[in-house]
Amino acid sequence: MSAETARRTTLLLKDLLLDPENPRLPPDATVVDTTSQHAIALYMETAYRLEEIAESIVERGYDPAELLWVVPTNGQYTVVEGNRRLAALQFLTDLRLREKIEKPQRRGLWDELAERLRRSPHDVSQLPVVVRDSREKFLDHLGFRHVSGVLKWTAEAKARYLTQLIESEELDFAAAAKRIGSTTPAVRRQVEAYRILRQAKAADMHTDPAERWFGLFYTAVSRPQFRRFLSINDEAGSSAHPVPAKALAQLEECLGWLFGTAEGKRRVISDSRQIGDLALIMDEPDATAVLRETRSLSDALAVSKGGKQQILVALRAAREQLYVANGRAFEYKGDEEVISVAQSVSDLVERIVKEVASAEDESP
Repeated sequence: MSAETARRTTLLLKDLLLDPENPRLPPDATVVDTTSQHAIALYMETAYRLEEIAESIVERGYDPAELLWVVPTNGQYTVVEGNRRLAALQFLTDLRLREKIEKPQRRGLWDELAERLRRSPHDVSQLPVVVRDSREKFLDHLGFRHVSGVLKWTAEAKARYLTQLIESEELDFAAAAKRIGSTTPAVRRQVEAYRILRQAKAADMHTDPAERWFGLFYTAVSRPQFRRFLSINDEAGSSAHPVPAKALAQLEECLGWLFGTAEGKRRVISDSRQIGDLALIMDEPDATAVLRETRSLSDALAVSKGGKQQILVALRAAREQLYVANGRAFEYKGDEEVISVAQSVSDLVERIVKEVASAEDESP
């Protein structure tokens, strides 16, 4: 930071505001009213362990090395870095705010911490800050700390921040990556995934689960099979609307398969490891048709070419392990445990053979 654009000083705690644009806050206004400072603080008290920060302040005072980053806002200052510290200080010093905490146990915890601070010699009425004239001047530093650095935001918050950085300063992916110390492909994938999610939200699709588990959504839409299913090409990836209008219906299907629907239809995958199976299905029209009809991943996978390859790989791997076991079986003649496991393997193989053979018998 240069002397011309930033200055260090101290400001009164009462003049500091929590940031309504904090990437730690959920983007859905129905979750937290970002126009209310108390609502923001109460959300942060619920979502983050502010009492750990408060305990440190009560014991040792506010660390002057922990500078808050602020921008002027209508005679006060909005904190763009250090919101958890500010929220903890507000709960320690504002009785009216503590009274809004719903759970009596939590209110009691904060009242106790506040009383300990009151009896301590620590003064938190003024805090060390770095002032810059606009939020944009801090974007690079926030990126280093929370996207590339050790104080990382959630996957959704990182992607939202990167999108804001690129769009507010009209950067390309390479320039944004250089600014925050990341790689161009990583930035591109995160921004593209966030823009796809933003498209879905603008189209009134059920996006709440995708926002909560953005990492899973990001992983899915980064796969080539998903990109083909959604008609996303390399050029579209740089657009604010990566999914063309003709493929929005498929996007809604993807959200339903990954997270379930607003109408209560269950998701078709049970964990992130099955994204690969879903991707195989989406590349084959016949398998996709079965998935649409049954919402059964296993049924759809059974008719896909990818499903056949998976079972062949599994059987061949099992065969190689059985060769190893066969070579040492003579060492354990009469061992009841080995006999029991071998018998269960034999029974399983017999069932697989019968299943495959019966399927062949039923074919025309």
